[in-house]
Amino acid sequence: MVTTWTDDPLSKAVPIKAQHLNELRAAVEAVPGVSIIPWGRGSRVDTATPIHAQHMLDLRQAIGPGSAPGTVWNVRGVNAGAMLWTQSVPGATTPAVIRATHVDDLRRWFNTSELAQPGYDFPHVRPLLFGINPSWISQQPVGQQYYNDDQMLTAIKQAGATCMRWGIGWDVVEPNPPVNGVHTYYFAGENGGENYDYEVNKALSYGITYVMNVQGCPLWANGGNQGVLMPPTNAHLSDFQAFVTALAQHFVGKVHHYEFVNEPNGSGNWYWTTSDNYQRGQMYATYLQTFYQAIKSIDATAWVSTGGVDNIQTNSGLQFIQGIYQQSGSPTYFDAVACHPYPPPYPLDEGSTNANNCPGGGPPPSLVNDGVIGLRQLMNCYGDFFKPIWITEYGYHRSSFTPPPDPATQQASNLQQALSWLSQLTQNYVTITTYQISADISGSSAQDMGLLSSTLAPYTAYSTFSSFGKPTT
Repeated sequence: MVTTWTDDPLSKAVPIKAQHLNELRAAVEAVPGVSIIPWGRGSRVDTATPIHAQHMLDLRQAIGPGSAPGTVWNVRGVNAGAMLWTQSVPGATTPAVIRATHVDDLRRWFNTSELAQPGYDFPHVRPLLFGINPSWISQQPVGQQYYNDDQMLTAIKQAGATCMRWGIGWDVVEPNPPVNGVHTYYFAGENGGENYDYEVNKALSYGITYVMNVQGCPLWANGGNQGVLMPPTNAHLSDFQAFVTALAQHFVGKVHHYEFVNEPNGSGNWYWTTSDNYQRGQMYATYLQTFYQAIKSIDATAWVSTGGVDNIQTNSGLQFIQGIYQQSGSPTYFDAVACHPYPPPYPLDEGSTNANNCPGGGPPPSLVNDGVIGLRQLMNCYGDFFKPIWITEYGYHRSSFTPPPDPATQQASNLQQALSWLSQLTQNYVTITTYQISADISGSSAQDMGLLSSTLAPYTAYSTFSSFGKPTT
């Protein structure tokens, strides 16, 4: 597909005008000069009015489902989820000016999906690649709270972070069962629990995109299993669906990215009755479908990801993902696959480029590669060329390093290498990453992982993250 505008299509500064999008649509439909863009912005050859996010979504709809010229996109399955470049303008109505680079991504998206080849070319600009997870002051032990949340968020913002990922618990929001079918939810800590409204609003006030990890199951809904672990019993599946629907409604327009349960392949957040990772993935897929459908019923443009699996270096995490894929129909019910590629190996569990990770012979799975690359290969084997990977946790325990050099220097060195690898276009299928964590949280598993100390004193890694080049527009 060729367009005729004279502006540099790779520019990150040139605003796209209505005329350019008419040319683009005409090229897609192969009917030059007759297409009318559906928004009412004056003449269809307008060269002055900037195009905004909502207008681009209008364009996508015009050449997508319901339009005969759009069937090529639809039959390839690419229309199943939100277009990747919309991550730079979260929310369908955000009046952020679309730049030439976004249209270049759109053109590339069409060409590669039309070919339906494994070499799917993801957008070259990934604005949410540089995230840092928060260390809310409420997470610090009493008596060791040496900063406030504004100071922490200011540090994150000054480092150039564009997003963060944090959890919300069904068990906290709805600690009591419904009465006569009426549910009572506490999103703002009204019942003494965590104030999720405060956390989301605080992050957004600093211009930081919020990735919400949803987990936890109240005891009244999970049959009293070991703690507040997922999943709910069959008798309470409708209550789970009601909660997720209410969650999406409550945060619509604020939260646009959802992840379903932290590290669900392990036993820390899910009560499993089997140790087989493949079977765990199959069982998880059923609840993922309910979660996905409930979110989409409220916000069809929201992103829904699988839970961030860990242990991908041992293949157990990848076997879990394969189980999700093998469950009938499950690939339809997620827009991205999340993982936590903690080392070793250092600086990141990248995986090998040498092996083809397609399963051999069906279950039990026969996987020959691990790491992020192995996960990408596995997704491609199931035809999910167009779905991105989110890395919702990665980071380093300074206590795991043996001097010399000092642990803080080794943390910074590994972070530099990880960011460099992730920024390469060969990894442009990774569209979200969030470093774990902003500041050390005393007495927790993250007590030696922060870019900042528990008093917000910067480690060398904070400077590494801050100074790393971040193309975000």
